[in-house]
Amino acid sequence: MIVILIILAAAAVAAGLSRWRRLPLVPLLILSGIGVAALDLPFDRNLLQDALLLGLAFLVFSFGTEMNPARVGKQVQAAVVVGLVQFVSLAAVGFGAAFILGFDWLTSLYVALAVAASSTLVVLQLLKQRQRLYEPFGRLVVGVLLVQDFLIILLIAGLSNLEQGAAAIFVSVNGTLGLIAFAYIMQRWAAPWLFVKNDLSQEEQLLAVLAVLFLFIGASELIGVSIVVGAFLAGVSLSSFPVSGIFRGQAASLTDFFLALFFVALGATLTWPNWRELVLALALAGLVLAVTPVLVVFVARRVGVTIRSSLESGLLLAQTSEFSIIVGLIGVQLGHLDASVLSVITLVTIVTMIATPFVATERVTVRLLHWWTHWRPVETA
Repeated sequence: MIVILIILAAAAVAAGLSRWRRLPLVPLLILSGIGVAALDLPFDRNLLQDALLLGLAFLVFSFGTEMNPARVGKQVQAAVVVGLVQFVSLAAVGFGAAFILGFDWLTSLYVALAVAASSTLVVLQLLKQRQRLYEPFGRLVVGVLLVQDFLIILLIAGLSNLEQGAAAIFVSVNGTLGLIAFAYIMQRWAAPWLFVKNDLSQEEQLLAVLAVLFLFIGASELIGVSIVVGAFLAGVSLSSFPVSGIFRGQAASLTDFFLALFFVALGATLTWPNWRELVLALALAGLVLAVTPVLVVFVARRVGVTIRSSLESGLLLAQTSEFSIIVGLIGVQLGHLDASVLSVITLVTIVTMIATPFVATERVTVRLLHWWTHWRPVETA
């Protein structure tokens, strides 16, 4: 119990620092967990694993409720193109970097998936803070995140059954597609009917939210995929307005508790990488920060997005995702990755998440816009 109290105290310190300095909460929680590990306390590994599992389920569930496809609006085509190109290109860069540094193809594949997607939590938090969620570039970014999240959960479904052969992968991927279709039906019709038209009490609303979560988790277990897939799709099924507002009102504090528990516990289980792994982590972080804005601007301009919106989107998407850590955890659980590789993936996530609020600013956007108009005067913003 003393260890749990220390973990919760570390989470409280990280949350206070996040509010004070307006930094992303996730990397600060992980860093606080690393600090707890430095105390060299006798951790109960089973207890930490339980904390990781519970926090993981609520993590993907909570940001799934923010991913309403209707928010994309008229930016659907641009979001699909940008999301696909960014995902595939960064995955190729990640695979190449890991393979060049001497990692085997399976480890390189996990690294590729870990750097392919951007962070839903960080991006949505910044968009809300700046009140730009419903601007055209905000809708574009939400669409890109949706495309990447759906891609990565399909790939997670395949990874979860990689050792069982092509037939098992086929079943799990198709089962995941079925869950996506079910989530869409829930989001469009079933959830509004259940939560809005039935006039449930607050206690009944909370029970209904948890019932939907466990329904999707149970379905994911039934088709043999990670509970991450079911939890995320459960969140998406509750993402329509005003259902998502009901969730935030009923389960926000519970979610915050498990999120803090998960990331602090994750930090406490990490091991320090060797020099080769550290080089890989720094190289990947630099590539994500440098390549993502260039890639997004190039592709977004080709599909008709203005230069300013392209620049803002590229800067905002220049980090790796919470799903990066989830990919690493799955690899460790299946015996495909060493714990040190999970540390590499987590380090890349921490560095890029912390950098985003300082990179994706109005000042940086204006400077890049001035540079663009100087070298490309024919184009207009």
